[in-house]
Amino acid sequence: MPECESWALNVVRDIFGDRPPPRSVERTQWSRDPFSSGSYSYVAVGSTPNDIATLAEPVDDKLYFAGEATYRYHWAGAHGAFASGIREAARILDDPAVLIPRAFTENRRWRDTMMRATRLFNAMSQSVGVEEIESRVALLVNGDIFSAVPPNELRVLATMFEPVTFDAGELLCDLDAPADRIYVIEAGRVEVRLADGRFVVSHGPGGLVGEYGLFQRGRSTGIVVAAASPAVYSTRWNNGRAG
Repeated sequence: MPECESWALNVVRDIFGDRPPPRSVERTQWSRDPFSSGSYSYVAVGSTPNDIATLAEPVDDKLYFAGEATYRYHWAGAHGAFASGIREAARILDDPAVLIPRAFTENRRWRDTMMRATRLFNAMSQSVGVEEIESRVALLVNGDIFSAVPPNELRVLATMFEPVTFDAGELLCDLDAPADRIYVIEAGRVEVRLADGRFVVSHGPGGLVGEYGLFQRGRSTGIVVAAASPAVYSTRWNNGRAG
């Protein structure tokens, strides 16, 4: 069985249980496309979704742009490419009816979930305190990662962190250890190192470490060590949700 087919079947079986192998497999060769070489857009440090909207602006109503890199809601995906094409068709035809309708129907389960989330955030806010939350928000908004997040959402995120301190030389995370939390540096510095101990980069106040380990195998991809007795805020993540 080809490697890609085996990988896809393992994903299907992981989600749906034991399933027979496929009768046939069709795949794209995106990585071999001479015009893209497998690339897709991403929001770089210092950029915001507003930059994606800028890429979508037509030139003199004569040149129009579509593609996932121009769609701020589903960039880096096939759906964004499709939806952007519909958007530009509607713009060219001057007919909003061409656009994909956006509809969301509330149900009891959704309302119950939102009520539970609201009660949780309210309880966490009361346990942390207004001044502490504002201090955390100020730290997050001045960092590269969270600077574009709206203040109200940052306040919710700030309640999910807890303060942790480390001594100089102490490990925040070790290579290939279970990755279940991220750290935002409040004071001091931390160093990121490779498996052989080589220095990669250091982070000071506002810096974020540990996030890459949450993807793929859920294991730490590097070594993070306290360089100057940092005080950090940490949040634990389970199944992609903070908690």
